[in-house]
Amino acid sequence: IAAVGGAVVGAAAVLLGLRMKAKAQGEPEKADPDEFTLLPPPNPDWTPGTKPTSPFGGEFETVHIADLRKNDVAPFEFFMTAMGPRMFHLCSTMHPDGTANLAPVCYLGPVSEDDPHIVMGVTRRKNDARPKDTEINVDATGEFVLNVVSSWCCEAAEHTAKRHAPDIDEFESSGFTKVASSSVKPFRCKETAIQLECKVVESVDLQDPDGAQASRVYIAKVVAIHFAKELMADGRSPTNPAIALSKGLKPVILIHPHQRSCVTSAFGDTKARSSYAAEFKACSMSLNDIAKNGDPQAVES
Repeated sequence: IAAVGGAVVGAAAVLLGLRMKAKAQGEPEKADPDEFTLLPPPNPDWTPGTKPTSPFGGEFETVHIADLRKNDVAPFEFFMTAMGPRMFHLCSTMHPDGTANLAPVCYLGPVSEDDPHIVMGVTRRKNDARPKDTEINVDATGEFVLNVVSSWCCEAAEHTAKRHAPDIDEFESSGFTKVASSSVKPFRCKETAIQLECKVVESVDLQDPDGAQASRVYIAKVVAIHFAKELMADGRSPTNPAIALSKGLKPVILIHPHQRSCVTSAFGDTKARSSYAAEFKACSMSLNDIAKNGDPQAVES
């Protein structure tokens, strides 16, 4: 047994070494499902009513944002790390004159599932009243495309954050390939694995403490989603689709203003989720049925 175990570990080490060597030599990164690890749930012995145990002592630092400003400290870095990991997307827009624009965004998230909507914030630069190209274009057209950034295109995506002139096509400067969208005018990025076409339904302006516009927040309806065929979950089809993260998507997340990570592992259903999923199954209903028709066990108030 020990010999077999040693052989497995040795083979894994050789495989890892070959992958690292390939990356060092500049070979294209592959969407390898073997690089994804499915872990067991972290608290398998938990039972309802049992208090979770924190590894920390229970004492807290309390920071009021207004106090940071009094000390002339910008809350950006502190706030970003407190919010935890955020998905990294490229926002594709188009100027009315046809100039394509790409910009990295991370102030976004889903806010509705039955009729999919997302919220996205586009900030203003401090002491600069001029709107960014993304804001100008979205206001003019009411459309944008969100492209999920994976590890293999992270460098090109980061390049779009540079302050390019409005007439510069960031697709060309960053190396991304334009692909026509099906429902909106802005292009999709061919080298990304998932793209969401969006149409704005509402926008709200947020002010900083001095009364200047700090951010414009867009609520947008997702009208179409494109994804690499290899990411289709097993047993699914275009008429009942699902995307499998485990098939090599390797999405990039932001964990700090100067740190990124790549999602290559996840743990399966927790004991609690498995229990209520079993209740749905006992009613002969899937989670998709619940989303479509409602929960038959819901108690009316």
